[in-house]
This record gives sequence, C-alpha cells and structure tokens, in this order.
Amino acid sequence: MIVHLLVCIIVASSSMAFLQPNNQHYNCCYRRQQMKIVGCRLYDSSPLQQQINTESQEEMNILDIMEYLEQIYPQRTGSIVDTNDKNKQQTKKIWKKTRNYLYQYRASLLSSSITSKSRRRRDPLTLTNIQSIISFLQSTFPHNPELQAKIIQESPRILGQYKNINSRLIPTVEFLKGLYDNMGSSDGLFIEAISRNTNLLLIQGVGYTTTTTTATNDDASGENSNMIKVEEYLQQELDMKSSAIHKLKRNHPRIFQLSLVEKVQPVVNFLYTILAAEEHDNISTASQSKLKKQIARIIINQPMLLQLDVSTNLEPTVNYLRSSCDLTEKELSTVILATPSLLGFSIDDNLMPTLQFLQDTMTDSVKQSKDDGGDEEVSEESSKMLLRKCILKHPSILALSIDNLHAKRDYFNSIGIEKTQSLAKRILTSAPSVYSLSLENNIIPKIEYLATLWGDNGSPQNDNKRSFLLDNIYEYPHVLTLSMEDNINPTISFYNMTGYVKEGNNIRGRYIATVSTSSHP
Repeated sequence: MIVHLLVCIIVASSSMAFLQPNNQHYNCCYRRQQMKIVGCRLYDSSPLQQQINTESQEEMNILDIMEYLEQIYPQRTGSIVDTNDKNKQQTKKIWKKTRNYLYQYRASLLSSSITSKSRRRRDPLTLTNIQSIISFLQSTFPHNPELQAKIIQESPRILGQYKNINSRLIPTVEFLKGLYDNMGSSDGLFIEAISRNTNLLLIQGVGYTTTTTTATNDDASGENSNMIKVEEYLQQELDMKSSAIHKLKRNHPRIFQLSLVEKVQPVVNFLYTILAAEEHDNISTASQSKLKKQIARIIINQPMLLQLDVSTNLEPTVNYLRSSCDLTEKELSTVILATPSLLGFSIDDNLMPTLQFLQDTMTDSVKQSKDDGGDEEVSEESSKMLLRKCILKHPSILALSIDNLHAKRDYFNSIGIEKTQSLAKRILTSAPSVYSLSLENNIIPKIEYLATLWGDNGSPQNDNKRSFLLDNIYEYPHVLTLSMEDNINPTISFYNMTGYVKEGNNIRGRYIATVSTSSHP
C-alpha cells in the first residue's frame, strides 16, 4: 500500500514537471509576441508600448529580428501565411544580405569586446534600434513600403545607423531632395534615384557642409569629421569653389569618404610635385596660385584619381610615360595637364599597347623605304624622337583605343604610300590631332570632298586623282584638321568668286588655310 502510494506521488510529480513550460522557450515566444504587437503599434505611446520598449533594450536574437522585419514588410517576402517550401526559400533569398549583415554585426561585437584597443565599440542591436530606423524610413518614404523593405534588404548597413539618424541620414535625405529640386524635379526623381541605388542613403559625405555643428557625439568614429576635413582641405588647399564642391558631391560623393591623410593629401602632393616642373622652392606666389587652379581643375574633371595609390598607381604610370617617351620634367607636366586621365590608365592594358602602335607605325614606314630602295635609315633614337614629337603635339592620342587607331591608320594607308614614308606616319608626326577626329563623320567625308576638288573629273578610283589627293594631303596634312563649314567651304567659295584660282586642282592644301574663315571674306 505504501509502495503504491509512493509510485502515485512520483508519477504526479513527473506530470507536473512535464507540463511546466521551458523558460527559454517561453521567453523566446514572449519576445516574438512583443514584436507582433510592436509591428502594429510603432508610434503607440501607451503604457503597454512603453513597457515593451523598456524590455526591448536587451540584445535581440537574429532570428527574432528577421521575423520582425518579415512581419513589418510582408509585401517583400511573399505571403507570410503561405507555408509553401518554395515561398520560404524565396523569402530567405530576398533577406539573405540582411541576415548576413546581422551576423557580421554580431561578430564585430565579439571582436571589439576582445580587442581592448578598438577605435569604437558597437552597441548590440535592440528592438528600439530597429524601430528607430524603420520609423525614419516610414517618415522619409511614407507611401512606399516596398522601397523601405528594399533599402533594408539591399543596404542592410542602415540598420547600424540608428545613432546617426539626425546627424547623417536626415541631412543626406535633405541634400538629395534639394539637389533634385534644383534640377526642376519633384520627389519622384529622388525616390527613383534611391530605388536604383539604395546605397545613396549611406554614401559618406553626401549632405554635409563645412560647419561642424552637423557632427554629434553619435559620430564617435570620426568618419563625419573626416568628410568635413576633405571638403575643407579642397577649399583651403586648392581654393576650390563651393560650386565645384557641390558638383563633386552630386556626381562623385564617394571621394568624401576617402581618408584625407592616406588618400587625398598624397595624391594632391604628388600632383604638385609633377606639375611644379623644375620650379621647386623658387615657385612664385602667382605660379603657386596658378598651380592650385590646375590641380583643382584636374580633380574636378578626374575625381577618381583621388582613389588611386601614389606608390602603386600614379608613380609607376608617370615614370613609364617619362622613360618611354623620353620626356623632360617640363614636357611631362605639359602632357599631364593636357590629358590628366592618363594618370589613371593601366600601363599594361592601355599605355604600352598604344605606344607600341605608334612606334610600329613609324617602324613600318622605315621598312617601306628600304623595300623601295630608299637610303633612309631611322635609328631607335630617331624613332623615339618622332614619338616624343607626336605626343607633345597631341597628348590626347594616348587616350585613344587601339581599335580606333588601327582603323585610321589602315584608312590613311589605303589612300597611298609615298616612297619616303606612309601617309599614316606623315599625319602622325605632323598633324597627330587628326587621329582624334571621327573617321566616319569627319575624316572620310572631308577626304572625299578634297578628292573631288583635286580630281580630274574622273571616277573615284582614277589613279591621277588618288595620286594628286595623296600629294596634297602629304604636303599639308593639317588640311584634315580644318572645319568644312568654317574653313574649307568659305575658302573655296572665295577663290571661285574672285577667280583667283581657275581650276580646282590648283588650290593647294595650305592655300585653304590662308583665307579668313568669315562667310564674307
């Protein structure tokens, strides 16, 4: 009897223990229940909401955060009541980037707690933090929950900006809205821009001014102050105007997130060194002012140069140009000022093939002269001198693509080849700017017109016609740089009107460039 009674007591105790809920499971379910309530009452200030906000100051589980976001934005996850496996997989894929960011954020918390020398320790993400970002997105895009969800999914770093809403996110939104207002647009263009590139809200430097009042204690990392320094540096060091700063912010905002000490200053100092060209410490105040304007112009036109490393990018490029073209310091400065984009070119993929093409064009001419029984021999030094002469006349030729150069060389040589050198080389050494003209829209129509002008009223393939055309262009290749509307046609009309030249083929190429370009000379 006693044994039976003990068995009953043990069974009853086990049943009670089984029925008691697990604390961990209960807390998790309770927290998720809180999120459901918060998801419906983001702006509710009731005692219940205040109690939830107080309890939500603790770090949230990543799964809880993801569940909360999917409940707030079901339109970006598919139907949340549909338990189809395919829809679940699609939901995971859509929110994958956000989930990965949250895990990385949590990992950074662990690493910063282990490393005592960390520059700034992050705080754990709480429900209140997530709420503040969602409230910001809802107030910024009140009628576009799709875009709100897209921003969190494609630019999840915004979840970590809860401290910087007033100092960074709101000024950025105001800047972008003001920018599109100035362009005569409404918020429609602003929303379209964010839809195309959600990272616009996170690009450092956008929306900032030189006033330090925008920096708050929330910017403990010093990132915002660095942006102010970049802007102030460009204005103070290079006398860059506010309008130019505004243009850079609008078109290339990323340069304002560059390190002033590690990126911007070294590049500017390097440009000073290259462009000062033999003046060094004796540079005058006027020259210094001119140099500042030149560097400012380079940065405005080629702002991506600020992202390059001096030792691994800029210096090797400059040294290669100097040695390959046998340029002096002054000549190198001239080339860089004329075509600053060369500093960003790859040596192997751009500069080397182009210089090789130019040298081959001249070498081919040397071989042609020998094959025709000529006595001309051009040494490597002479060839380098011709190359240097070509580049100094028209530095922009180095910026042309290889295909572009090949097409023009082939066309010029198709007109004919003299015994001394090809027409392609003759143009290259005397009027290299011709290579920068459009082949289809400029060079070919102009040569066809000149062929008719200098022809013998025969067919386009008449040998005399081609020979006379070749002779005239070879004698004065600069004729191809003249404008049909402003130079060639008015000059020919003048000759015809005055009877100065009775036959068209007597109008030599250099004559066409001697008369005023006025329509009534």
